[in-house]
Amino acid sequence: MFAGAVMVSRDGETIFAKAKGCADIERQIPNDVDTAFGIGSMGKMFTGTAILQLVQAGRVSLDDPLSAYLPDYPNEAMAAATIHQLLTHTAGAGNIFGPDEIELFNANREDLTEPEDFIALFGERSPASNRGAVGNTATTASSCSDASSRQ
Repeated sequence: MFAGAVMVSRDGETIFAKAKGCADIERQIPNDVDTAFGIGSMGKMFTGTAILQLVQAGRVSLDDPLSAYLPDYPNEAMAAATIHQLLTHTAGAGNIFGPDEIELFNANREDLTEPEDFIALFGERSPASNRGAVGNTATTASSCSDASSRQ
């Protein structure tokens, strides 16, 4: 059964909007057209697209280290990771939603509204694994890339 909200617009005018299912099953709170949904790791696609558009425009190089765009990044080893490594999840950035960090994330989630907030909380962490290893989750890297794409 579908649970979510759909909106279709044309020329800035909403022509269809409908919500189904529950926003909170436990408390039986229904979705409505204004329900906010988390997009989780889908943000990585948007980050990748935005960074590659900056590469195409000549404003970012995939071979540059993170420190070229965030010179004050708190962990020197992570600051040396290239933009390519961050985008391909091979920088060793680790997972801020993993078992070791989830409590810290949950305790601070209300204050994590900007990429800089994530960097302040998680930026001192050393790489979680050997750089270049395939399969590293890059949640932190996406937050950092989001910050660098604003500059």
